[in-house]
Amino acid sequence: MADALILLRHHTDPDVRLAGIRYLARDRFPKDVRTFEFALNDPDLRVVRVAIQQLALRSAVSSLEAIVPFTQHQDSEVAVDAIRAVAHLGSTREMPMILQAMDPEDRSKFAAARIAAEKLSGHTLGLSLDPNIEERRNLKLAWWAWWKEQPNSAKLGG
Repeated sequence: MADALILLRHHTDPDVRLAGIRYLARDRFPKDVRTFEFALNDPDLRVVRVAIQQLALRSAVSSLEAIVPFTQHQDSEVAVDAIRAVAHLGSTREMPMILQAMDPEDRSKFAAARIAAEKLSGHTLGLSLDPNIEERRNLKLAWWAWWKEQPNSAKLGG
């Protein structure tokens, strides 16, 4: 365990850091949440993705603030992992960020954000499991319209 922590924190080879974080992900350990939060700053996106996934699995609600910016990440896989983590850890407070991440141009980000919006709100819009781009654009607009009608949306950035 100690060796994996040292590799994650100090090794210059990203493949070695990735091996270290994957080893750490196998079990719980003291200060595991803090360790995975630290890994969010790693320059290797594979390490960052494992960190986001582990923070969600460990129900690290305290890490939500650190994860939310990744919902807008330029790398689609990182953004999808962050959106899924927010869906698992968040509440309706995060709806505006999820709706901003609902990118009709990126099918996987859109799908993850739509599922997150449904989970956080308890509401469903649209029936198509795999909407085309025009339907995705319309669904995003419909989600924003629905959100703005909610009593707390103005207080929460709607």
